[in-house]
Amino acid sequence: MIGIFIIIISLVLRIPKIDFIIILLISFFVIILELINTSIERLIDKLHPNFDKEIGRIKDIMAGVVLISVILSIIIGIMILLEPFIASLWPLITKFEFFK
Repeated sequence: MIGIFIIIISLVLRIPKIDFIIILLISFFVIILELINTSIERLIDKLHPNFDKEIGRIKDIMAGVVLISVILSIIIGIMILLEPFIASLWPLITKFEFFK
């Protein structure tokens, strides 16, 4: 859901094509890793329905992979979108007396 919002913001801000491609790639990268994580978890649950400490660790590692990908995508998104976002808001910000 957030990925779609970021893609829309990228289009509104008219970022360069290469930056937009990077935004698309990292958004889909997170979705793909989440799908892989979910698939592996469901497969493990089918093959080994009883709780096992080692299987729990494997699931935690996979969740960690998804979390790291999300953190990376946030960092890249901020690096790409922060400057165009500020530039688009700057004319509105400078209208206030505080910034003159």
